Amino acid sequence: MKAKTVLPWGLLAFCGFLSAQEIIRNPDKPSGPNSGRVLELREEFRISDAGGEFFLRSPMILKTGPDGFIYVSDRDELVQLDAQGRFRRNLFKKGQGPGELSYVTNFEVAGDLLVVHSQSPAKLVWFDAQGKAVKEVSLAALGNLMRFLFRMPGNAYFFRMEIPISTKKTPPSDLPFSLLSISDDGKHERRVTAFSTRFLSVGPAFLWDALLTAAMGGRYLFVGYANPYSVKVFDCDEERLLRTFSRPYKRVPRPKGNSGASITSLDGRKLQLPGSEYLEDIVALFVAGDALWVQTSTKDPDRGILFDVFNVEGRYVDAFYLKTAGRPLAVEGDAVFIVERTSDETLEIAKYRIVR
Repeated sequence: MKAKTVLPWGLLAFCGFLSAQEIIRNPDKPSGPNSGRVLELREEFRISDAGGEFFLRSPMILKTGPDGFIYVSDRDELVQLDAQGRFRRNLFKKGQGPGELSYVTNFEVAGDLLVVHSQSPAKLVWFDAQGKAVKEVSLAALGNLMRFLFRMPGNAYFFRMEIPISTKKTPPSDLPFSLLSISDDGKHERRVTAFSTRFLSVGPAFLWDALLTAAMGGRYLFVGYANPYSVKVFDCDEERLLRTFSRPYKRVPRPKGNSGASITSLDGRKLQLPGSEYLEDIVALFVAGDALWVQTSTKDPDRGILFDVFNVEGRYVDAFYLKTAGRPLAVEGDAVFIVERTSDETLEIAKYRIVR
C-alpha cells in the first residue's frame, strides 16, 4: 500500500553525490513579470469511452507520439487513439505470454515504437504503430518492485524499491529507491545511485512517501518530494546529482475527513507517518519544453490549481493557475490533457490548447 504522506524530514539523495550538488533556495515569488495569472485554455476535443471499445476507470498515463497517436494507460488497458482522440486499438492483452501484459507501470514512445514496462512478470515489450509486439525482454530476475522511468539510446532507467523485510513494527526509517540502468537486451544491469524516502512498517504492511518523477530530453531526471517542498535534478548522462531546489511553500491543511493513508499496528492502533495533517506540497511533476511544471496542493476557488515553473537550473521563473476541477494528466507541447468527470459521473479526458 502506497501513501503520499507529507513528512517533516529533509530527504537526501545517495550521499556519494551530495558534495558536488548545488543547493538553490528560491524566494517565495517567481521572477516572471506576469506570475499568478490564470492560463487561458481552449478545448480541442474530448476522449470518451461512450463507444464501448474501451473504458475510462482511472487513467494513469497519457503520452503522444511524433505520428500524432495518443496512448493512454488505464486498469487492464493500453489504448491507442488517433490525433483527434478516436479509438484505434487496445494494446493490452492480459496474461504472461509473449506480447501479453499484466500491469503497466509506464511506457515511452520511441520513434515509431512504443516501449512498455509490465510487472508480474517484469518485462519490456516493444509495440509497433499497428499494435504488434515486435520485441520482448524479460526482467523477471530483477523482481517486480520496479518502475520504468525513461529510456536513453540502448538502455532504460528504472526505480527499484529496496524494502527491508521485518515481521515487527519498525520506527520511521529511510526506504531506498535504487536508480537502475538496464540495457535494452536486459543482460546488463547497473545501480547508478539511490534516492531515499521515509518508510513505516508494521509486519507485512507498510507505508512510504512517494517519489514523483519527470524526465527531460532523455537526460535529466527530476525527483520531487512532497515535504519539504523540494526537487532534485539528476544528470543521467554524466551520472551525477546536479542540484536540489526548493521555494518557501505555505502548507495546505488536510480537509476534514481526509486523514491520509494509514496502517493498523499489531495491537490495533492506527499509525501514520508524521505530517499527515497536511496535504502533499507537490502533487505531480510535468515537463513542458525546457521547463518543469510543479503541480502544488494549493487550490484557489476562483483561479484553480497553482502550478510553479522552474527551469533546468532550478530557478523559480513563473507561476500560474489552471482553472479546472479535473485532474491534470499530461502536458504535451502547448496542450494540456485533463481528466474530468461529467454530469452523469463518467470520466472523459479533455485536450486543451494553451492560448498564448
